[in-house]
Amino acid sequence: MEILKRQEILPFVALDEASVREIVSPRNSSFKRGSLAEITIQSGMTIVPHRHRTTDEMYYVLEGAGLMQVGDEQARVVPGDAIVIPAQTRHQIWNEGQRDLIFLAICVPAYRDEDVTMLPE
Repeated sequence: MEILKRQEILPFVALDEASVREIVSPRNSSFKRGSLAEITIQSGMTIVPHRHRTTDEMYYVLEGAGLMQVGDEQARVVPGDAIVIPAQTRHQIWNEGQRDLIFLAICVPAYRDEDVTMLPE
């Protein structure tokens, strides 16, 4: 049985400038087809707009509130919301709240820096 403990995984700053704690990925587990990360965006901050060439992604909001853009659509997101982001789709999220915006990011196939294209704001 493989159990990965969140508190033992150090966060890092990703290409899109988010604070990421990669909880499960091919880099730290035997799980090879996807990845699960906890993302933290501080109050008043945003991630850099980007897209993934081959990866479908889903965000699941745990805490805070934000404004999500996927393609040309925007919507406010709160805890309990899941956002589907198809591969090749420009996306960005802003923390509009007074506290950290924390969400899970699930990627299939697993997240890789090489799959990301940063886009102008």
